[in-house]
Amino acid sequence: MKQREIWLDAVKGIGIVAVVFGHALPSRIGVLWHMPLFFFIAGYNYHKSETCPYVKKLTKRLMLPYVICLFAGFVLGRSFGTFSFLNLDVSDALYGGTRLKGAYAVFWFIPVLYCMLICLHLLSKIKIRWWMVCGLLAIGYLPMFFYVELPWNVQVVPQALAYGCMGCLLKTKIDSSLNKTRWSWLVISIVLLVWLSMIPALSMNMKYNDFGIPVISFLLSLICTMAIFVMAKCFEKVVVVGRVLSRLGMASMVIMYSHMLFVNILSGAVGNKWLRFALVLLLSFAVYMFIQLVKYVGGRVKKTMIKNG
Repeated sequence: MKQREIWLDAVKGIGIVAVVFGHALPSRIGVLWHMPLFFFIAGYNYHKSETCPYVKKLTKRLMLPYVICLFAGFVLGRSFGTFSFLNLDVSDALYGGTRLKGAYAVFWFIPVLYCMLICLHLLSKIKIRWWMVCGLLAIGYLPMFFYVELPWNVQVVPQALAYGCMGCLLKTKIDSSLNKTRWSWLVISIVLLVWLSMIPALSMNMKYNDFGIPVISFLLSLICTMAIFVMAKCFEKVVVVGRVLSRLGMASMVIMYSHMLFVNILSGAVGNKWLRFALVLLLSFAVYMFIQLVKYVGGRVKKTMIKNG
């Protein structure tokens, strides 16, 4: 794995740890920036391509697992109805967004990310510009003041797209700046993240159209995102920490899907919140490792069958 890939995965690793931390404890730390971070890095990682192959690949990578997980949840809910956090109605599964509760509460993120990336792709055809971010924010704040709730939380897409556009626009500057990263920046970044996270008025809950203080929360969440990039770049130099965070980043989507299930299971069984957080993170990562093992075994079996023809 290239070093660049290690720190980029570490960015997502820090983000998913913050998501699990916030849900398992619960805690305010990360509420300002952990969802914006994922939309931003999606824009940062975006590369131009042909529309049809891109949408096909995106659908397979994001929406297929989304549908499978919701279907599996529907089956589990019918099989183990005694666990309220597994209950899922067909209408809620189709509508998505704010109707997804319990073990499926964070699934709202996937359709929003999917729609955001398609919109980002279309905008890239005409070239993404700074004024587009202003326009997206102007539209994006409307659901906050004139409450709008649409299927798949589509009303959140303009806000998410503003972060995605910023990821594209700032990519070159980020790459050049991070080459000069110093350890002193790490301390400043951590202090900044904790301090801003503890200011209630700045907090965001994008799922429910809460975007904090208009413009100010947006700008500060971007500053926090830059701080996460600095942290990831610094941790890359500490081999063990860098690789652990990188591995968590690679598993971030699986952890996102599975962690609320373990949060609900362990909330009444484990009283110590720090132990609960550690167990949720480990169990969610174990799901990722199990999926990787199944893929590996399946690949080996397929190769053997082809060889024996």
